[in-house]
Amino acid sequence: MYKHYQVTANILYGNIEILENTPVGEMVAILSGEEERMQAALAAIAAANVEVTILKEGN
Repeated sequence: MYKHYQVTANILYGNIEILENTPVGEMVAILSGEEERMQAALAAIAAANVEVTILKEGN
């Protein structure tokens, strides 16, 4: 994400399992960067068919 969007991702937790040949999982990460760049990164993640839930917004 940093290379394309200049957004840093600090991964706190991640888990992936394969269910019926489909990867399913969850990840908790802290994203840091300029608001406009973070929105572009989140749009790219959504375009990759990944659901994003924002747990907390702030500085």
